[in-house]
Amino acid sequence: MESFGMLEETIRRVIGSDSGLEIRAIRGGCIGQSYRVQADGSVYFVKTMSHPMPADFFEKEARGLNLLRMNGLKAVPEVIHAGKDFLLLEWIEPGRVTDTTMELAGRALAQMHLKKQPYFGLEWDNYIGSLPQCNGRFDSWSECYFHSKLWPAAQKAYARGNLQASILSNLEDLYKKIPQILPDEQPSLLHGDLWSGNLMADPQQRPYFIDPAVYYGHREVDIAMTLLFGGFTDSFYDTYSEEFPLLPDFNSRIPLYKMYPLLVHAALFGRSYQDDFVHCLRMYL
Repeated sequence: MESFGMLEETIRRVIGSDSGLEIRAIRGGCIGQSYRVQADGSVYFVKTMSHPMPADFFEKEARGLNLLRMNGLKAVPEVIHAGKDFLLLEWIEPGRVTDTTMELAGRALAQMHLKKQPYFGLEWDNYIGSLPQCNGRFDSWSECYFHSKLWPAAQKAYARGNLQASILSNLEDLYKKIPQILPDEQPSLLHGDLWSGNLMADPQQRPYFIDPAVYYGHREVDIAMTLLFGGFTDSFYDTYSEEFPLLPDFNSRIPLYKMYPLLVHAALFGRSYQDDFVHCLRMYL
């Protein structure tokens, strides 16, 4: 466990332990190695970095988890410490995601979305995956979604050679149409990166939302994201709709909401995501 050695003393100090740590590497995370750490009868989850990342990376993730909790989403791991080199969370014993998990998750997410927020965006920037996520404060959802999400992500993908210049021009054409496409509804706090890998269950089938990329936006973003990589079960959408029914024309906007994560993936992982993005884009031009 040599890679963990330099952090061990810091973690012992944070949790107030004088004894040694029982450390086991576990699967999970694409920016570094994760560990199960036990000390003095308590168990913790530790996430580290395997390559250089901004010094505030884990601090921003911790702020996102705490913001979700403060806004009523209790199904998130408790943050114990966020440092430059590691994030220390309560340990959630992994269980199997079932229909019960999905029902509880749908209801919990809807209840958080029902809480009205003061504006679109966020007063501090954060990250989606390992990509910096611009936020800012906006009165209009269409301005927020284009100027803080679509356009910055497209510029990053283009700068890395993963998006053609002509597509940026097409995206500017979309900007003129977005105000007529996006609905007028209250801002909600969003998880922001709600694909199936960021929802886990404990042995009692209770859901836990992890790895957020929070901001205040239209709740449809979170629902559309669940559909991007395989989707959630019907029980999730059923219980969500019982609490906070989706707008009747939501399906017409799913491709628009998929554009942002596709641009993020293009920026991070390469040009293979460009065609999927263009397919979504052309549905509105």
